[in-house]
Amino acid sequence: MKFNSTYISGLLMFMADVRLLGVSVILTTLGMLGQSFYLWGGAPQFSWAVVNMVILSTGVHLFMPLSSSVTLRLSENGQIGRNLGLLNGAQTAASIIGCVIIWVGMGWLKLNYGWVLRCAAFFGLLAIGCAFMMKVQHRSAHSGVKIRLLFRKEYALFYWLSILYGARKQVFLTFAPWVIVKVYGQKPLMMATLTFIAAVIGIVFKPWLGWLIDRLGERKIISAEAVLFLGVCLGYAFAGRLGLGESAVYLVFACFIIDLLLSSVAMARTTYLHKHLVAEEDLTPTLSMGISMDHMIAMSVPMLGGLLWERLGFESIFLAAGVLAIANFFIAHRMPGQPAGAAAAV
Repeated sequence: MKFNSTYISGLLMFMADVRLLGVSVILTTLGMLGQSFYLWGGAPQFSWAVVNMVILSTGVHLFMPLSSSVTLRLSENGQIGRNLGLLNGAQTAASIIGCVIIWVGMGWLKLNYGWVLRCAAFFGLLAIGCAFMMKVQHRSAHSGVKIRLLFRKEYALFYWLSILYGARKQVFLTFAPWVIVKVYGQKPLMMATLTFIAAVIGIVFKPWLGWLIDRLGERKIISAEAVLFLGVCLGYAFAGRLGLGESAVYLVFACFIIDLLLSSVAMARTTYLHKHLVAEEDLTPTLSMGISMDHMIAMSVPMLGGLLWERLGFESIFLAAGVLAIANFFIAHRMPGQPAGAAAAV
């Protein structure tokens, strides 16, 4: 689906990033409206649902690199990490609002999926208006930008970080919830509770992390994240063997929340790329390539992880993820450090 969104963006290469951002929201909204129409019974053919899922997913995948690139273009030097942190914090707050709407709508008001999708489409319409009201003073944001999958050797570190992030992300999306539910016998409601706790913390944590990126630099932040991530992996693997008894599950809960928060460090990759662009127009294409690499490696992780679990136990999956953390640490140390005086300027 990522490649499909790239082809569409290529057809719209004459548009500026900000306008293309609006197009991505339009596609997402149309996909949700179409899907609600299908669920309402207006289109009985299943092929209609597939078409709408393609439209929706294309819009989402267009939005992913564009939201970061537009934020970067709107940011002054020394404020890039802070602004990305604010963006991520706002997205987290919006996710919480969405969860509350679903909980109230489907739990109390007994609304069906069609009504929930129409409600989401309403917010999509508001987002469309916001996107087309944006005024960008930077000339580069107004010029046509060809969005494609760009591979340049100068961005090798960014690509490697994207690949490692895709692998670690999929390990925890696929297997961490399964460990909590299957190994420790928790109910799905506990997963929702842990996710909600992480989201609430994230509203404050993500802007603070963005400020830290500006102040300390990407190398220190990504290196620290790798060390903490290694601890999370070991916690998942050995929590039940530390003699904690029934309390071991709380260590696993903490690992789950910490990992969700650490995923925010992905914005440090974006700020690193922005600081080391060979050409300004490389920004969005390179972000798109990073997301594509992330997705490609992520597709293979569930199958490989499943084989490891079946043959060696669930601990082996998280030990393998720990190796990824170590690799991430050494790659981060190849990144240039924060320039002298940069922290003081923040």
